[in-house]
Amino acid sequence: MPGLTWEERVAALETQMSELAQLPARLDALETRLRAEMRTMGEDLRGEMRTMGEDLRGEMRTMGEDLRGEMRTMGEDLRGEMRIMGQDLRAEMRRLNDQTNVHMRVLHEDLRTSIAALGEGRSQRRKKS
Repeated sequence: MPGLTWEERVAALETQMSELAQLPARLDALETRLRAEMRTMGEDLRGEMRTMGEDLRGEMRTMGEDLRGEMRTMGEDLRGEMRIMGQDLRAEMRRLNDQTNVHMRVLHEDLRTSIAALGEGRSQRRKKS
């Protein structure tokens, strides 16, 4: 401020002081505006999060329904395969049972033949004696 008169200096200082005096009001207005913007942004963010949560729940519900459908189909397929395997197993068991019965009959006939031969051998020995 060199080269200025006292009056000019005082006028400049008064202008600066006047501007500084308005600073708290300007800061209050800025704070109010900032709070309002933050509130709006917070509400927007909560709205977006709510929407995203609803979307996510919807997707999860759909995926759960799809998964249950797939599991139901796989369960039906598995039961069908088990039914076929059970039928095959029963047929194999019947076949093996039939083979065992045939083998037992053959053994039984062999045993009867052997017993008959032993009986004939005794009766011939008795006749000779």
